[in-house]
Amino acid sequence: MKRQSRRAFLGSLGATAALLPFLKSVPAAAQTTGAPKRLVLFYTSNGTIHDRWLPAGTATDWRLSEILSPLVGYENRINVIDGIDMASAGVGPGDDHARCMANLWTGTETVELAPIGTVPVYSGGGISVDQHIAKAIGGATRFSSLELGVETGSGIFGAMSYAGRAQPVPSEQTPAAAFDRVFSGLTGTTPDATAVLREQRRSVLDSLTSDFTRLRNRISIDDRPQLDAHLEAIFDIERRLGLPNDSETAACVPPQLIGDDGGFEAVGRLHTDILVAALACDATRVASLQWSQTLSYTVFSWLGLSESHHALGHSGSAGEPGVTAINHWYAERFAYLLDKLAGVTEGDRKLLDNCLVVWGNDMGYGHTHSRSNVPFVLAGSAGATVLTGRLLRYGGKPHNDLLVSVCNAMGLSTTTFGDPEFCNGPLPGLV
Repeated sequence: MKRQSRRAFLGSLGATAALLPFLKSVPAAAQTTGAPKRLVLFYTSNGTIHDRWLPAGTATDWRLSEILSPLVGYENRINVIDGIDMASAGVGPGDDHARCMANLWTGTETVELAPIGTVPVYSGGGISVDQHIAKAIGGATRFSSLELGVETGSGIFGAMSYAGRAQPVPSEQTPAAAFDRVFSGLTGTTPDATAVLREQRRSVLDSLTSDFTRLRNRISIDDRPQLDAHLEAIFDIERRLGLPNDSETAACVPPQLIGDDGGFEAVGRLHTDILVAALACDATRVASLQWSQTLSYTVFSWLGLSESHHALGHSGSAGEPGVTAINHWYAERFAYLLDKLAGVTEGDRKLLDNCLVVWGNDMGYGHTHSRSNVPFVLAGSAGATVLTGRLLRYGGKPHNDLLVSVCNAMGLSTTTFGDPEFCNGPLPGLV
């Protein structure tokens, strides 16, 4: 029998072939040599309460803290990184919030741009680590990177990713638009008008289902549950979005989920599911999920709080129980992301194992705008590149060194990142 080329095989299956490139029964000529590495950045703001965040114990014998307790079961698949200082955020124009936000993933001094009237304007001074990595590995996928956000706002207080000096990369805040971008593209068409978008939303699953049926008939019985689960996940996202049906008329309006008590979580959960599906589909290998912004005016009323996250952060000891509750809630959201990644099988591994997920914050302690002891949690081993299951204490190392290690974990030979004045090279022992 003539051996079928990978291009011909994938072309014959249409869009669904992109959904699961690691099925064991896919013809050898169509298989990849192994699952790729992926990077996910997960952002929350306003620091933490250090003694309620830091686990107790030694590097290899430790137990989860009050704030991180939702990560139970993942102790062997995460690294808790303590003693990281955001030294590069201590210089440059702008206030503490602006500098910390712009420095988190860039490690570079902020820059001042032309004012708007008498109002000064600041921006990030260099490329962020996700975009740096996307430049290196993003050419293999339809999207070099995918940025999703929940109530992020705009400007220097809301932007965390930068393509370069004063080049913020905005995050998509509407799950319906993110769904269209990621999954409508599988049909091979590009939406350029509301009517086209609406039509595509009706046709995406029809197209996927048709290709899915053909693919299902050509794979082993053992692989079929994996394919079924993946397509059902996409069906579930679409159902929860409440996308328009044939009886609806007028312009397609994305669901207004933000604003009520459940909206913040609901949007973030949908974004999480879309992000994981995009990685599993190999639509991108670099993605980020940004929860709020550095000033974070979100009121976590569903936790019984009546003041914004930012206000609680500036309430000193009186606000610490609220800040603790918020960070615990964010740990639950992080655990949900890990659950979804761990639920996708790639050969003999899980998608989580092929990822490096970095949970970062823009401050150590919000009340004083401290840049010391900024909390970081890393999950996944980036394809067995990172040894996990550790509590690592670095005693004041600059966070630029962590960014170098992230690059190294993703296969880049980077030796410095951001401002070299605040960079010593990779963190010892991490990668």
